[in-house]
Amino acid sequence: MSEYMLIAENKEKDIRLLVEDAGHELGYYLYVMRISTGEIYEDHLQDNLEMIFQQAEEDYHIESSQFKQVHEK
Repeated sequence: MSEYMLIAENKEKDIRLLVEDAGHELGYYLYVMRISTGEIYEDHLQDNLEMIFQQAEEDYHIESSQFKQVHEK
């Protein structure tokens, strides 16, 4: 995983979204996981963050303003 990522949650739907840079100018990965289990059950590769945010809002009802940057330890 990259040094930093974006994360957002919808606790009511038990969904956590993780966004990380795919590297080598490939775009960004969007990982969809269950908060309760930590299981990743979907992942998507998009060209840019705008496309990631659009998918997050359309598919998971999570707005771009809900994403927070976190740093790996």
